[in-house]
Amino acid sequence: MIDAISASTPLRGFQVPGSVQAPTGQSAQADVPQGDLVQLSDAAQAKLLKQEGFDVTQIAIKLGLDQKTVATYFPSIDSKA
Repeated sequence: MIDAISASTPLRGFQVPGSVQAPTGQSAQADVPQGDLVQLSDAAQAKLLKQEGFDVTQIAIKLGLDQKTVATYFPSIDSKA
């Protein structure tokens, strides 16, 4: 007979297939091979920050870039005409 599992039953040693658990006291990122990391370009980082609501000045400060450089990543609609 199979016992029912309740919400209060601890699942010792249970791990979802494909999931990664960091060893105690270490961050999960420490175990990630360097080949699996992606470095975003300044333009890509700026666009992500813009989507999060930062303005050009704030983005320039965060990325350590000139405001004019950051502004080139966001051309206005008028300049395309």
